[in-house]
Amino acid sequence: MIFDDYLGKGSKGNQESFGMMIFNNVVKRLIPICKEEALMQAIGTGWGVKGMVFRGDEVLVLFNPNGGYDLPGGRLEANESFCGGLRREILEETGIKKVVVTNSSAPWSFRNRSGRLVRGTTWVCHYVNGEVFLSSEHSGFAWKPVRQMKDLDIYHKYGLENLISGFTK
Repeated sequence: MIFDDYLGKGSKGNQESFGMMIFNNVVKRLIPICKEEALMQAIGTGWGVKGMVFRGDEVLVLFNPNGGYDLPGGRLEANESFCGGLRREILEETGIKKVVVTNSSAPWSFRNRSGRLVRGTTWVCHYVNGEVFLSSEHSGFAWKPVRQMKDLDIYHKYGLENLISGFTK
């Protein structure tokens, strides 16, 4: 059940009222994503997912060891949904266990250094709690103000211009 997955088992007190707020305001928006799970099974592996993880008006940005910036994410595994794959990637790369994935998304594609076409979707996510513990894939992280995202090399690469417009007005 999405509600239990989001809050964790045995939630009490303020978490319950906070959880109901999330259920009423966000979880209902997850229904359209479930319809896309059939699409993901048709696409198969290799499709990329990235999470633009918001904490208030800041976005989690990861630092690549060779320079540049990144968002948490990666490739979907066989028979994995957008949400399932994105949650797995966020957990693997950042240690964050609790995010809410919304139905706001933007497709993207680019050619990597070897010329191979890479395609995927960036999803708006909302951070709930927990510390960031990076995997060995990244050398650091920062919570960047939304208004600074357009100055980063990932702004157009991952379709952020289509997602940020609603947050910077």
